[in-house]
Amino acid sequence: MQIKQFDRDNVMDFKNAVEAKLQEIEVAFGVSLKVDKFNIVNRQSMTMSVTTSVGDDVRLEDTPGGRKFLAYCEFNGIPKDALGKSVMVNKTLYKLTGWVPSARKYCVEAERIMDGKVFRIDTRSVTQGLR
Repeated sequence: MQIKQFDRDNVMDFKNAVEAKLQEIEVAFGVSLKVDKFNIVNRQSMTMSVTTSVGDDVRLEDTPGGRKFLAYCEFNGIPKDALGKSVMVNKTLYKLTGWVPSARKYCVEAERIMDGKVFRIDTRSVTQGLR
């Protein structure tokens, strides 16, 4: 099938074809691939974002952000065992994944549970959400 211009129907067909090829790559390389967004810019171009992650066998304590979390968290009133735990912030559930020492206010790195997007959260919100 040749695409002459992008519209809603052929973009969905294209997305399905890309996802099928991504599944082949997942099997070949042992990674997880997920299509995040397709955006039609105009009839001649579109953008696509794909998220890649390695298997779940990597422990958070072994990641750079996880090691920084363990080093800095207790200075800010967050227990070390909070790494990897879920916390409710503004009615949204996050998993604590790391620490960004260069960020003064929003230094806790957290992954939103529903879609895996990573955010930075302030320590006050984290301590309140852990209660």
